Order: sequence, then structure tokens, then C-alpha cells
Amino acid sequence: MNALEWFRLGHDYIEISNLLGISEAQVEKDIHQLREEESALERRRAYGRDYMRRQRAEGRA
Repeated sequence: MNALEWFRLGHDYIEISNLLGISEAQVEKDIHQLREEESALERRRAYGRDYMRRQRAEGRA
């Protein structure tokens, strides 16, 4: 499991750092990075859905 998954299960940074064997600062960085990656992926998916919706509306797909 990664830091974000542990965090979502209710563990705090100290517990996560002990579980993963990394510093609390690194836990915070990892959680932030993983959230950013999730947000970027969701934005790409949303763009794709909107693009296909527009194509169907225009009769291209």
C-alpha cells in the first residue's frame, strides 16, 4: 500500500512513516504527489468524456 491509501484508511503521518519506513516529510510529499496524479488523471478522463459527447452530438462518432 502507498502513503495515500494508508492515509485514507485513517492513519496519520507518523503512523504511515513508521509503516513505510520513511520520514514524515516524505509521507507528506508522497501523499501530495499521489493526489496530484489522481487529479490529473481525472481531468484527462473528463476531457475524454466531454470530447466523445461533443463528437456524438455532431454526428462524428
